[in-house]
Amino acid sequence: MEEVGYEVKNIKEKIGEITEFAIAKEGGNNIFKMVSEYYLVEVNNVLKEQRLEDYEKELLFKPSWIEIEKAYKTNKEKIENKSETTSGIRRETKALEKIHGTIEYKNYKVRAHEPVKNNV
Repeated sequence: MEEVGYEVKNIKEKIGEITEFAIAKEGGNNIFKMVSEYYLVEVNNVLKEQRLEDYEKELLFKPSWIEIEKAYKTNKEKIENKSETTSGIRRETKALEKIHGTIEYKNYKVRAHEPVKNNV
């Protein structure tokens, strides 16, 4: 798992997929399309180096694990308070909404990226 830095031991099942479309930032007649797939996986407890996108590096993302229901509620609050309105948080909240009430996933955790705060 490139973002969290853990090696996947076992892919159990695909639990969802979200496809987003938007007008591309480049303009013209370009369309942006992103497909996000969600899997239930087991990871080894050996932390390896993260492989982050440039924007994730700039935000100083660090991985953490959080209960699905807590992640859902936290994201919902950020959206409702308009403190976070990126398409990423809306997409992830929609995915969490679909799985957070499902009994079989109640005891699982999801990865959550939290920016590291600068002490400047």
